[in-house]
Amino acid sequence: MCIMKLSEKLPILFSLRQLRAADVAVKAGVKPDLISKWQAPKYKRRPTVDQMLRLARALDVPMEFLADEQMEKVPDRPEQSKDMDLILGLIKKLGTDRALQRLMATEPSMPVYQDDEPFEPPDIPNPHSAPKNGGSRKRRSG
Repeated sequence: MCIMKLSEKLPILFSLRQLRAADVAVKAGVKPDLISKWQAPKYKRRPTVDQMLRLARALDVPMEFLADEQMEKVPDRPEQSKDMDLILGLIKKLGTDRALQRLMATEPSMPVYQDDEPFEPPDIPNPHSAPKNGGSRKRRSG
């Protein structure tokens, strides 16, 4: 089994993710010079657990991959379906509550949203709310 140090993994991940070290530093919340140090083969200090976790998230890899020198293959990212991309885009655009309202009220053939038209979520009646016809129902005495 081959040993692959963090200093070797980082440039590979930057290339695969099409990111610059400065971009990763911002995403991970660390100073850019620290990323440069971690890439230097002779630099002996390793990231703290917190830094390693943030670095792994910024590079979209499991933290274990960065920490374990015996793991040399970059883990595959799970593929996302087009439906999932649409749902996540809708949530990002409208917010979670409005997106869920829209998705739950949509007929299968109805487009979820179009960029050129404003979106207004439909009113969805709550089956647990009080009736609108004046309040409470009258009970029959028996």
